[in-house]
Amino acid sequence: MKKKQTGNASWISKDNPFEKLANRYDAWFDTPRGWKIFTAESHALRNLITKLPPPWLEVGIGTGRFAQTLGIKEGVDPSLEALKIAIQRDIRVCIGYAEDLPFRDSTYGTILMTTTICFLSDPKKALCETKRVLKKDGYLLLGLLPKNTPWEAFYAQKAQTNHSFYTAATFYTSEDIIKMVVAEGFILEKSRSCLFESPKNKVTSYSDSREGIITDSGFVSLCFKKEL
Repeated sequence: MKKKQTGNASWISKDNPFEKLANRYDAWFDTPRGWKIFTAESHALRNLITKLPPPWLEVGIGTGRFAQTLGIKEGVDPSLEALKIAIQRDIRVCIGYAEDLPFRDSTYGTILMTTTICFLSDPKKALCETKRVLKKDGYLLLGLLPKNTPWEAFYAQKAQTNHSFYTAATFYTSEDIIKMVVAEGFILEKSRSCLFESPKNKVTSYSDSREGIITDSGFVSLCFKKEL
């Protein structure tokens, strides 16, 4: 199943905030606001992933929150501390980098990357690796925080104040991501959006996701099919 890993191409290093503060990161999802945001984003992803072919793999699985909720049983991530938490969620994990996936060609039917591309130093290489590891009829499902939205401005402001988890992030527009992924040999098939409310507003719950790429939405899920 696995191939030998040859390098550490990712931005992840000894200074990786997800390595140093994995428990703090995971605990955010249990806060009232964190849970509401997570629920909305999970809904957007679930609407697309349920009909995609197995086996499923999450690249950049972190502590396994999304994988557990979506029924994904395997994941890879550079952060050992984050993976220790994912293991407690009964997920099979290994240490690895998106730009150098430790798996053989044509292994998985679907690969999920949720807010992963914004933390990579070489997204193009990561997408090439994703295509290699996917089967000929495989799918790539991306979850991203789009650039040029109120939510991106909210997170960018946190980064300027040296917020631990956003200082290393590079945000992209949905259009930028689509061009990037299509250029590596994928076809966009479906999309959904959520987090339509302003990040400054206190809400009881966020609206359900809707089909398409909605302007100013805080989270977009994009489903791509691998070209033959």
